[in-house]
Amino acid sequence: MTQETSKTKDPKWDELMAVAKQAIAGQCDITPDEVRVDEDGDIAYDQLESAVVFLGAETEPPAFIFKSLVLSEVEEKPLVYEVLNELNKNIKLGSFFLMDGDVYFSYTLLVDSPTPELVTSALQIALGIADHYDDGLKSRLGGERFIEEAEDEIEV
Repeated sequence: MTQETSKTKDPKWDELMAVAKQAIAGQCDITPDEVRVDEDGDIAYDQLESAVVFLGAETEPPAFIFKSLVLSEVEEKPLVYEVLNELNKNIKLGSFFLMDGDVYFSYTLLVDSPTPELVTSALQIALGIADHYDDGLKSRLGGERFIEEAEDEIEV
């Protein structure tokens, strides 16, 4: 059993995550109670072939956080920063960054009156962006896509 964090004890966080669970449940044809929240307080969502978005919430200010591990095992070199900076300059929503050899896409959606429809829309956009750019980034920067890494771990 994992230890509860102060975030998971916050009633506002519970409200935000209830909306997030409704959004995920609607996409996966399950009930909100069946949506699994991991020990970090995130929900993993993957409806495309090569991208997974982790959906979390923050309470100050109220926001949903969408993040996707796009590539892992990327060698840190100037080209990586050049490519990611160029992407960030041109992308209209969210940003890409490198941390500890991993390339992430992240987007924060500030909310006053969250709805499952709003979360679903933002989730689809974040998933689409991560999926759209992962192959091109892999060909330019190397590394492994998140789904490839997960598939390598499955033994048949």
